[in-house]
Amino acid sequence: MEGLVRTSKTVSMKIKAIQFLFFALVPLGSIGQTISKQTTVTGKVDPILSDEIHLDDTSVPIGPDGAFRFALETTSPKFYGLSYGDDEMDLFISPSDSLHIEIGIADSDQEINFSGGSAALNTFLRSQSELRLETEEYLDKNEEGIYSRKLPLFRQILDSLKQVHMEDLNSLSKKEHDLNEWFLQKVRADIEFFFKRKELTYPLLYHRFTGEKAEVPADYYQRIVDNTFGEPRLLSLDTFLDFSSEYLNIMASGNYRYEDFWGLHINIMGDPRYSAISELDAHRGIKDHFLAEHLRTSINTLSSKHVEKMVGRFGNDCTNDLFKEEILQLYEASIKERERPDDIQVYRTVQGRDLEAHIFYPDGFKKDDKRSAYLFFHGGGWRFGKPEWAHGDSKKYAKKGMVAISFEYSLNYVSNAYISDGVRDAQAAVRWARANASELGIDPLKIVAAGYSAGGHLAACTAILKDIGNGDENFGSISSRPNALILTSASYMPTGSGFPNSPEDDPKDFSPFHNLKSPMVPSLLFHGTNDWVVPHERFEAFVGKMKELDNEFEYRSFEGVGHFLDSESAEIIDTMSEKFLVSHGFIQKRNRP
Repeated sequence: MEGLVRTSKTVSMKIKAIQFLFFALVPLGSIGQTISKQTTVTGKVDPILSDEIHLDDTSVPIGPDGAFRFALETTSPKFYGLSYGDDEMDLFISPSDSLHIEIGIADSDQEINFSGGSAALNTFLRSQSELRLETEEYLDKNEEGIYSRKLPLFRQILDSLKQVHMEDLNSLSKKEHDLNEWFLQKVRADIEFFFKRKELTYPLLYHRFTGEKAEVPADYYQRIVDNTFGEPRLLSLDTFLDFSSEYLNIMASGNYRYEDFWGLHINIMGDPRYSAISELDAHRGIKDHFLAEHLRTSINTLSSKHVEKMVGRFGNDCTNDLFKEEILQLYEASIKERERPDDIQVYRTVQGRDLEAHIFYPDGFKKDDKRSAYLFFHGGGWRFGKPEWAHGDSKKYAKKGMVAISFEYSLNYVSNAYISDGVRDAQAAVRWARANASELGIDPLKIVAAGYSAGGHLAACTAILKDIGNGDENFGSISSRPNALILTSASYMPTGSGFPNSPEDDPKDFSPFHNLKSPMVPSLLFHGTNDWVVPHERFEAFVGKMKELDNEFEYRSFEGVGHFLDSESAEIIDTMSEKFLVSHGFIQKRNRP
């Protein structure tokens, strides 16, 4: 792409260099401390919940007695991230420290005690973390009551909560003489950005709870962010990154920035977010970091055709050649992904946008074969995603003898699309496959619709909902109903807040659960019991209704597994899916070695 410059060094060396420049930060007051000193972090866990413990990128085993030991070479005081099981905490460690940590669990509560060097500082960090969690829970619990207040009273409430955090820090400063300057700055910054983020969300939440626009000064947001983006060292703070992301969301919402834009489900990613970053009054290092991070996310979650313009802009807007090289390589890799299918065809055009079908044919395929078809819809919350995500699965089903097709559909982060738009696209995809059965070499009576997460919802809708009007008159009366379903971690009830439903739609009209009838096509359903994206209770409700209606289906719940299934679950899904397809005549049984 124009503006992206290649250099002679390897990308891995460059990425390490840029990580050093922006994340291995040198604390103020420590310039000149270049002598490396031995530092140890020891500890004990009880009970033992994992066989290892992590300090930043370093892992050490936990002994049979629960003991562990890290040996570090440090040249200056530094913050580290310690993670054990599901718990994470910040540690502050100085050269020559000998810090000891006791991690115990009693009555489901975790108790952590520090001794040795920097014990007081690390005890304080832990207490601040707990206090912040309590504050977050209080604000969440009383969100409507707090954010429905007029601005002066809202600020009073927020300032009183902030003062509690600052009093603890002031108390520590009095007790600990010669408190490390970077420690002090970092803790103060964490407190500031935690509460600044709450200020940012006031207009949005006030509008959500009252239905009215908040009475705030015209420069409300500017006052909050003034002199905020001038220090690249802040990129090491999670609170700063969270605050910055919230601000960019608001700026990307354009004219809706004083409203509940999340409820409107407008597009705040892609080009809108890129523009918000490029217009940011920030240190060049911070702006380059945000631009690169946005491009990484966009390339990983959207088809290359949707990021081409952004990549071109990035080449001209970014001043960091190391980031340019990284993004160029990611973009080139995403382009190569589109070379994997045997064919790519446009199955539908919506408002000038071509929607693609990525097609994989089985070995020895001929167009007069009349193979079974496997139609797949990717996940991504109806907001993002790309057909490339299903290339692996598509190849797998092509090897089983099917014509496998991964479909693109309208997305909120690309075209402001709603769930109902995705349903129309999915129905059009099935109708297109049937209408072009001879050209595709498939049997129009042997079509399997499959999907993951939001894509699972769309696949289910093709089997359950009536045709809602695709505007594809050339398909005539061809049915959009597949002959079987395979759904994984699917959304069965996209109703309520948080879903990108059009304000003109009744969400229940696009809910598989609310529209389920009998008879249904043969179905195979999979879900994890620990799915926090699509709660297992909703899956159970759908399964219960399928049983009540005496529909033909099989299902499997994976105990302790989340939304993103593990390798063991994937193997079971593959085995059960193949057996399901064989039993219903979509493929022939294979003799496994």
